Amino acid sequence: MIIMASQIENIMKFFAVLVAFVFVLVITYMTTKWIGGYQKNHFSGRNIEYIEGLRLDANKYIQIFKVGGEYVAFVSCKDSVTFLTKINKEDLILDDNSQMVNKQSFGDVLEKLINRRTSDKDEMNEDNEDNT
Repeated sequence: MIIMASQIENIMKFFAVLVAFVFVLVITYMTTKWIGGYQKNHFSGRNIEYIEGLRLDANKYIQIFKVGGEYVAFVSCKDSVTFLTKINKEDLILDDNSQMVNKQSFGDVLEKLINRRTSDKDEMNEDNEDNT
């Protein structure tokens, strides 16, 4: 009887720890989403949009922004930012891939990764069957 009671007690402790862990994960997720939404709304402007950037050196970047209706290029270094030039919209190649911020949800990215992995495994299995 004592052995049975200690096993039940251990199982109860395990489930209590599991519930506490899931609770902490949910709170962490909700806090992260709230802080991300706050920062997005607080730091995003309606008149300035980041278009594209390229790393030139360890601390040097060339970046293109849309300010109002004009496109401008800047060079940012460790301690300074220098205006380069205005750019005509016709001179730019604008597409969805030029945005650094990925607007896909995590679920979409995860689904693509899983589909790619399963298709890679299927191809490997087909190759192994062909070699035998």
